[in-house]
Amino acid sequence: MPADDDRPLVIVVGAGITGLATAWHLQRSGAVRVVVVEGSDRVGGKLSTASIAGVEVDSGADCFLARVPWMTALCLDVGINDLTSPATGTAYVWSGHRLRRLPEGLVLGVPTSATALARSRLLSPGASLRAAMDLVTRAAAVDGPDPSVGAVVADRLGRRALQQVVEPLLGGIHAGMADRLSLREVAPLVADAAAGHRSLIRGLRAQRKATTPAGGPVFLAPVGGMGRLVDRLHEHLLADGAEIRTGTVVEKLTPAAGGRTSVFPTGLFADHVVLTTPAFAAAQLVRPHTTGSADALDGIAYASLAMVLLAYPTGDAPLPAGSGFLVPRTAGRLLTAASFLTNKWPGTGPPGHVVVRCSIGHIADDRGVTMADAALVDGAHAELVEALHLRSGVRPADAVVVRWPRAFPQYEPGHRTRVERARNFLHAELPDVSLAGAAYDGLGLAACARQGEEAATQTLQKLGLEEGNRE
Repeated sequence: MPADDDRPLVIVVGAGITGLATAWHLQRSGAVRVVVVEGSDRVGGKLSTASIAGVEVDSGADCFLARVPWMTALCLDVGINDLTSPATGTAYVWSGHRLRRLPEGLVLGVPTSATALARSRLLSPGASLRAAMDLVTRAAAVDGPDPSVGAVVADRLGRRALQQVVEPLLGGIHAGMADRLSLREVAPLVADAAAGHRSLIRGLRAQRKATTPAGGPVFLAPVGGMGRLVDRLHEHLLADGAEIRTGTVVEKLTPAAGGRTSVFPTGLFADHVVLTTPAFAAAQLVRPHTTGSADALDGIAYASLAMVLLAYPTGDAPLPAGSGFLVPRTAGRLLTAASFLTNKWPGTGPPGHVVVRCSIGHIADDRGVTMADAALVDGAHAELVEALHLRSGVRPADAVVVRWPRAFPQYEPGHRTRVERARNFLHAELPDVSLAGAAYDGLGLAACARQGEEAATQTLQKLGLEEGNRE
């Protein structure tokens, strides 16, 4: 950027999807100078790729929610018009010694039909009957203003329905445990149904009838994978005059003269700083100035996991039709889920091979980051052999392990209060610094893109530039 550019300087710390989206919207305003500072040697955060059998595939998030606008709009903004949806949405649960299809009509793992749940045979006849009792019995009062998923669903449908159906899906999304996830934060539609109806099943069914179907795909991704979006954002930001510094860990924020903030070790003085780092990293930076905010941020727990990608010659590993399977935590397996990448995204894998992405780890299981690579590969392969009934002696043609330490924030009961407390202290004691990202207002890609747009808008407003020269 030109040395004589006198526009306010905004520094975005973190170059995951929230940071890139924040920088994108700030840069488009034309009203500020933008510098993105990233501690690792690459941009994109959990949008990453890995090479398996000579082909690059997504090793992080591989699609985004299509029924909210933010990610679709971001793709279109950077010229990605060829969006595609998964070829299959059929999913299974590894139950006992076989894969059983998830029942139709689930809302974030919660059934809307007791009959469909019983027919799935995911539950014993007794557990299915217990779930169906939700239709005729009055729910018990749930303690506290922010109950967990587990407390509400187990009360309405029974513990086995929670463990075998709801937790594998909803808990898997968050790498969490149903008893430690806030129902209001992770499944607001389910929370509304539970609060407004005696029967959770009837409440969710009524919601579906009252809501006009949106139509179209549920999930989308750029043809060729999510890495294209990262590349395009990176290219456009640089071309439009933003600066991106990778391999630079921000160590200290210091209030300076003129209402600016010194960002060490960049040598820059920012008019505003947006922290899109994990909450624990943000806590370290703000603690010297606001212990209240730092303590609240440190109260957000994180789960670690590993993604093990396994490629098999097509004839060695015939995959069932569908996108993959989930594994109940109570089964005591190493795997929490397996995604059939080459079923879900035909044409993306290495020719003549199928690729399975295996997830390992959750908030109460850190084996994904503590076990050796070879042990993770062997363990994932052994469980795939058992789940898919592969013949003896089959081995993967290639394998890749990608670790995600402390990568999945947990929206535990009290999460909203915790986030508001962190922001309130920050506003009072370090007002030129703000927070955005997966730890706060939604951890899906679409939620992160929304937070980036909101962070940019709020930053411009704080700087008195809401009427900036937007395109």
